[in-house]
Amino acid sequence: MKYLYLKLGKSNSQLNYWLKKEENLFKKPSAVIYFGKITTEKCKSLFELTKNEIESLRKKDGEVPTNIDLHDQIKKFIKAGENKYVKFISIHDNKVYIYEPATEVFDMPVELYDRFYKSLEDYGIKKDDIEDIKNSTPKIMHVKIVEIVDKDIPYILRTLNVNQYFNRGTCREIKEKDYWGIIQAIKKILKQKRDYSKKLESYQMFKLLSPHQFETLIFLILNNAGLFSPAWRAGSLPDIDIIGINYSDSEVKIGNNPTINFKKDKEIKFQVKRKSIKEAQNADYTIALSSSVENDNSNRILTSDWLLDVIRNQTETKKWLENSLRWFIKNTNKNSIFELFD
Repeated sequence: MKYLYLKLGKSNSQLNYWLKKEENLFKKPSAVIYFGKITTEKCKSLFELTKNEIESLRKKDGEVPTNIDLHDQIKKFIKAGENKYVKFISIHDNKVYIYEPATEVFDMPVELYDRFYKSLEDYGIKKDDIEDIKNSTPKIMHVKIVEIVDKDIPYILRTLNVNQYFNRGTCREIKEKDYWGIIQAIKKILKQKRDYSKKLESYQMFKLLSPHQFETLIFLILNNAGLFSPAWRAGSLPDIDIIGINYSDSEVKIGNNPTINFKKDKEIKFQVKRKSIKEAQNADYTIALSSSVENDNSNRILTSDWLLDVIRNQTETKKWLENSLRWFIKNTNKNSIFELFD
């Protein structure tokens, strides 16, 4: 099963219009993408072309989309209508909508355009957005609603729409190799079995946290060790995500292999990476989601195993993590996420 994150109009402003059958022009739950004047059939004719071939065509024909838009977004939407082995995920007004293709993709008939624009205006869509839509060929797919969830949504899924990768696109695949934690959250609200057997790897556990949650976790580790951190995320500072400062009168130590020593008034800078890396970044330490790192002669990469060891020895941090991931063990025989490591 593939999962595609889909935005229906700018900032999902058309979601209710399309997914509520009484609202849209077709009186059926539907999904739409635009991507300019190019038609669905012309898009299909481009699918087998290489990146260089597409870029060459774009110089002659302004309707041709970029290679990234064509292959990473348009193609996935159109192919979903053909093979049906897909579920779409949309998030709006603190609700998660899960729906699946019911038809193949087709272009909106030209004779419906004026009625369509008028219906969007009556629905309250901004005039500037409607003008943008007028420069596009709406590509429509009728869909079937699977679930609409408004409670007990794992935070990693609830905040998916603020993830830059998904927020900046229209139709993005949620690939399991990159977003394993999000897939587990989807399976949870679909009441499907999550992917674990007897034991989790440490990096898997942290992938169950959203990016904001993961940075919050690092903040809590520093704070609960008696250090001062000016903010739980510092994205405005180049190559720095979290800062820890020792304002106490004694040295503070965190972790083993390596042990980080915070001397009095010492500031240490951290960069947080939600993937495995081979080299330390520009901050004093780089936190990476890998259980081990080969050839880290600098001893500046803090792995997921290092994090797990630190958390086990901080009661309040451990409690926060247990509560954050309670959804993952719900309806199992486990009482704590940490039981999956024992």
